Amino acid sequence: MRPSHAQCCIHGFACALMLCSAAPASAQSNPDPCGLLTQAEVSAATGASVGAGHALGETCNWNGSPRIIVSLWYPGPTMWQAIEHPNAAVKQMPAPGVGDLAFYNTAGGFTTFGVKKGTTGFVVKVYGIPEQSKQMAIEKTLAQTLLAKM
Repeated sequence: MRPSHAQCCIHGFACALMLCSAAPASAQSNPDPCGLLTQAEVSAATGASVGAGHALGETCNWNGSPRIIVSLWYPGPTMWQAIEHPNAAVKQMPAPGVGDLAFYNTAGGFTTFGVKKGTTGFVVKVYGIPEQSKQMAIEKTLAQTLLAKM
């Protein structure tokens, strides 16, 4: 017996609903962005007195004195792909030995540290450190501190 037009529509709608509601296989489980680094850990890594972290979506920022900002961001899978495979204007430098994958992305004077462990990817950025090598070292230290808790 051949299915009716209405049955086909209902079946198609049900399949579409299942596909739209299912989490993609590459989805990451993002923890609370302010929950894995403490104020004391961020202060120790930067050498600055920082306040408590303030969450905004998938990002947490710690503000310090002298003028320092530390940002921890958990991008979704689509954004992570763009970070992991940047365009030609971004210089990427691997950072072996941190998580399953780690790298610095630099565009002009702006450098970020991306790390992936399992299905979770995150980005650490420190603002206010004029010496790039020191900034990169702080970002790596914060990432390693966070990874030790994952």
